[in-house]
Amino acid sequence: MKYLLLFFCISFFHPVHSQPSDDEKMKESFRKGITEYEFQIAKQRYLDMIGDETYIQYKNNINMLSQKLNGVKVFPEGEKVKEIMAQHNTDVALEEYIKKSLKENLNKTDFSSVDEALELYRAGKVLLESNREKHKELYDLLWRSSQRQWRELREIEYDNVNKILINSPRH
Repeated sequence: MKYLLLFFCISFFHPVHSQPSDDEKMKESFRKGITEYEFQIAKQRYLDMIGDETYIQYKNNINMLSQKLNGVKVFPEGEKVKEIMAQHNTDVALEEYIKKSLKENLNKTDFSSVDEALELYRAGKVLLESNREKHKELYDLLWRSSQRQWRELREIEYDNVNKILINSPRH
């Protein structure tokens, strides 16, 4: 489950189709960070985002996917991540990897079919992209934040998201 959550966190904060120059920008921004004023704005935008219905649906999607996988690792790790990220169409390569892993391990999951699992995965991707579009200002600030700032912003979620999920009408 921790690998699934790690994968979604990575995909949540880092577009899969980034160019190498974006990676360099990100590394540079982790050294500099955003101003204190921007950081305060980012904190408020982060709180706004985690209370947003799209984000709540996204987190519920991740939880459901994780539960139904029963600990089966279907997302790439280590060198395989680098290999997939190097592909021309990373989305297709990633989905093919997931599909292959699901076929090999379907009997260990609570999914009735590979298609059911892929449908849930795709729904999560749609929710994630919708969330990115709705909260573009926050993502721009996150992109430029330092590692310390990024960690502090993530703590907001850890402190608040469980309360929000529990009180969600769709929980």
